[in-house]
Amino acid sequence: MNLYVALGGAALAVAGVAGVFFYGIEVGQDRELARQKRAEDIATAAVAARDLQVADLLSQIEVKNVEVTQPVIREVRTRVQYRDCRHDPAGMRALNNAITGRAEPPGSGSVPPAKPARP
Repeated sequence: MNLYVALGGAALAVAGVAGVFFYGIEVGQDRELARQKRAEDIATAAVAARDLQVADLLSQIEVKNVEVTQPVIREVRTRVQYRDCRHDPAGMRALNNAITGRAEPPGSGSVPPAKPARP
């Protein structure tokens, strides 16, 4: 009979520990939900307070129509320097040939053949 009492006591102990464990999980979930709800409430209150403050500030704005007359100042630069824009001799020949009409028409050059793809 002592064996049955010991097994029964062990079963009760395991059941008690399992019950406490699941109760703790449920309490933890409730605490987390309460914490999230509190954070949402704080955020909602902050947004509402900000909206009231913005509405109050917008109502204090005064619209004034003012005509401003002053001379227009314009600055026009007429000196253009192409000091840094230079071509090498081959580029100049190509440009001169294009201007005079002696350049080769597009597509008259040769294109190397395509290499076969590797398997």
